[in-house]
Amino acid sequence: MENAIFTPNLEYILFSGVAEAKVHFVESPPRLLEATVRITNYGWTFECYSFLRDCLESFDCSRKVEIDIRDAEGLIIPEHCRREGSPPLPSVKQLQLTFAVPLGDRDYWLDPSLAWIAPSAEIICWG
Repeated sequence: MENAIFTPNLEYILFSGVAEAKVHFVESPPRLLEATVRITNYGWTFECYSFLRDCLESFDCSRKVEIDIRDAEGLIIPEHCRREGSPPLPSVKQLQLTFAVPLGDRDYWLDPSLAWIAPSAEIICWG
C-alpha cells in the first residue's frame, strides 16, 4: 500500500500505520522539519524489516524523525538485512525513539541497528 502526497510547504507530518504502508512524497518537501512515524505492527516477520526500511526511507527528507513503536524488537534489524540494504534515514540529523514495551537489556542489540538506520544522527534520544 502506497500513499502519494504532494505538499511542498509541509513542515510536520504524523504517519500512523503498519510498516507495510509506504508514504511517497511526489516532491520532497524542503521545509519538512519533523516527522513522527508511529508503527503499529505487533509481530515482526523477516519481511517486516524490509517493509520498515522502505517505510522509514520516505521520511529521510526530514531533519528530525521520531519513531514511536510498540516494541524495540521492530528496530533490531537483523545483521544480514543491514548488509544487504542501504540505511533508510542517512540524512536525518535527530532521531528520537519511543517504545510502549520497556526496552530491558535489548539496548545492546539495538545500538548497531540505530547506527545503520540513521548513520548521520547527531542525537539519539530514548523516550
